[in-house]
Amino acid sequence: MASKVAIANFALAAELGVDQITSLSDDNKAARLVSLYYDDTAKEVMSMGAWSSATFRQTLAQDTTAPGWQFSYRYVLPTNPRFLGLLKLNELKPGDIPHKIESGYLLTDEASVKILYKGFQADTETYSPELQRAIVLALASRLCYALTGNVQLKTTLLAEFQFAVDAGLASDGMNSQDDDLTVTDDLKDVRR
Repeated sequence: MASKVAIANFALAAELGVDQITSLSDDNKAARLVSLYYDDTAKEVMSMGAWSSATFRQTLAQDTTAPGWQFSYRYVLPTNPRFLGLLKLNELKPGDIPHKIESGYLLTDEASVKILYKGFQADTETYSPELQRAIVLALASRLCYALTGNVQLKTTLLAEFQFAVDAGLASDGMNSQDDDLTVTDDLKDVRR
């Protein structure tokens, strides 16, 4: 897979048609903007769905301080990789178990908690091709106007980005089998 600089260069050269960078610390506008926007852009893309390379499992440790009301327990959410969103709580969909997420904690009445979550994957070498493409397009759209002044290109990049996210999450999700997924070849009586 690719480094942060390589991903940035896909956005800069291939999508925007501007000069590549050699490092995030280069003394030029493109490198300064990439350095400023890269991590936030990647986190935003990773929070949009269950990308295989940014999905993690963890058993949470119960915090010694109980919530003030409504729930019996609180658990510290993961910081490494940084928590971006809940996918499963004790092997169920989050809506199936009453809970709240507040200020870095998960509050619930569950006496023990295991989660499947979206997290910030800092290691670019582990990105799936679909996640990498979505980050390239998101970064390119974010940098577009500042580096090219081209509003039309930015609009095109945003549309390509949305398609890449939708197609990428569908394709990337095919790499795992979800217990909640029902697959059938039987389309009989679909239009009733």
